[in-house]
Order: sequence, then structure tokens, then C-alpha cells
Amino acid sequence: MDLILMIDISGSMSGQKIASVYDSIENLMGSLCDHNNLVEPVKCCVQLYSRDVRWLYDTMIPVTDFKWSLPECTGMTSMGEACSALADFIKSNNIGDNLKILIITDGCPTDDFEDGMSKLQNADGFVSADKFALAIGEDADIAGLLSFTGDESKIFRPNTIEDLFDIIINGENVWPDNNSAPQADTSTPTETDDEWE
Repeated sequence: MDLILMIDISGSMSGQKIASVYDSIENLMGSLCDHNNLVEPVKCCVQLYSRDVRWLYDTMIPVTDFKWSLPECTGMTSMGEACSALADFIKSNNIGDNLKILIITDGCPTDDFEDGMSKLQNADGFVSADKFALAIGEDADIAGLLSFTGDESKIFRPNTIEDLFDIIINGENVWPDNNSAPQADTSTPTETDDEWE
């Protein structure tokens, strides 16, 4: 299994939000190490995006080798650029057939998201990949995340963050009280907490 995590580190993600994401990713990686040892080899890579996009590693690495530190959150939410960079990454890396992608964000794109998604839709491996989104807070752009996942049931809320392993491995939607996935908001979202630096 290959797993790519796309993590929003814009200014609005600072504080408790990114700390919770960091703890959850650490727990996820621990569970994936166990899965790697017991079930199937797992490779991963992490993309951090805000004003710019950067990869923690140049290629997919064994999940057992994964290490990172709590990132600093500043700037805007360049989700279009993040999608474009993901398309380039998929094209330039030898990624297996069992690809899973999780995007995490609390806001809306502040760049040309449609252009990035168009490029991503043309990348071999993306359409067939299992795609998930974690929408943090009330300002997350559900409509944009829906265009990314292609399935409302693959969009999750923060209360499920501890259940990332079950979401990624089993595709389980663990909503409290059996609520449905968040509905796409057709209004234009605004980004209030991010600022260019």
C-alpha cells in the first residue's frame, strides 16, 4: 500500500489544530507500522502546503522510516499548487496500484484550485486512487474537497481524526450518531485567519 498525506499548514492551522493533526499522524504511522509488519508493506510520503508546497521526502519511503517534526503554520492555502505538485509527484514516482491519498485542511483554496485539480485529474494513478479528506473547522471548503475525493462519504470531520487508520485502511466512515458526511456549501468560502508573509 502507498499512502500520500497532504497537510495544510497555512496560518489558520496554527495552535491546537496542527498539534492535533501532528499527534494523529504520529498515531497513524504507528498503526501503519504494525500493519506493515503483519499484513502488507506500506510506503508513505507527506506533502506540506501553505503559501508554498514542500515534500518531506523526494520519493515514497517505508512507513517504518518515517520521521517528522511539528511544522510551523503560516501563509495562505495554496491548495491548487498542492494538487499540481501531487500530479507531478505521482508522475515521477513508481507508485503501486494500491494508492491512498488523504488531504487535510481547515480552509478554502487561495489560489487557482481548479487548474491544479485539472492537472491532477490527468495524472495516471490519481483517478483510481482511494481518496479521503479531513475537513477541520467550519470554514473548510467541502465543495472543493468533494471535487478532490469524488465521494461525499470520503470527507470526514475532526472528531474522526483518531480513527484515521480505520478510515484509510478500511474506508470506514465513523460519524457520531450515524450522521451523514458534511454537505457541500455552494457559497463562496472566505479565508479569514491566513495572511501572506
